[in-house]
Order: sequence, then C-alpha cells, then structure tokens
Amino acid sequence: MNYYIFFVIKSAFLDLLKNKIRAFLTTLGIVIGVASVVLLLAFGLGLKNYIAQQFDNLGTNLVFVLPGQVFNRSGGFSSLRSSISFDERDYFNLKKTKY
Repeated sequence: MNYYIFFVIKSAFLDLLKNKIRAFLTTLGIVIGVASVVLLLAFGLGLKNYIAQQFDNLGTNLVFVLPGQVFNRSGGFSSLRSSISFDERDYFNLKKTKY
C-alpha cells in the first residue's frame, strides 16, 4: 500500500515535468478561476454592507409617501406614474398625523 502511494505521487510529478506548459496553463486557469470567485464574493459582500449602511443612515423615523394607489384593482402593483400630486394641504395633514 505504501509503495503504491509513492508510485502514484512519483508518476504524477514525472507527468508534470513532461508536460510543463500544460501543467502551467492548468495551474494558471485554476488560480484565475479561484481568484475570480473570491473577488466576486468579496464584491458582493461589500456591496451588501454598503447598501445596508445606506439604509441605516436613513434612520428609523423616515417615511416615504407617494401619491396614488399602490395596488391596482387586480391586486398587482400599479404604475408609479401617477397624475395625482401632493399639495400644501396634504403636507399639513400628514404633518399633523402621529406616527
């Protein structure tokens, strides 16, 4: 058993020495692939943390109010383009409302 493992390792190294260019290109491909996966994961986590930080900076007492209906009659989301607009009376009514 011990001799077999030694033979396999020796055979692998001899094959690597015979095909140096192929071994180098294979190693280079593996390194580039692993590095790209690590970079994409790091970029994704960094972007996630940045977005979470931006939401935290907004505060907990901030409310966005948009004119119009959120849902249409069929239960789906309505278009954000609305002909309804706020006026000063709406502003003061919202300001009087307790949250």
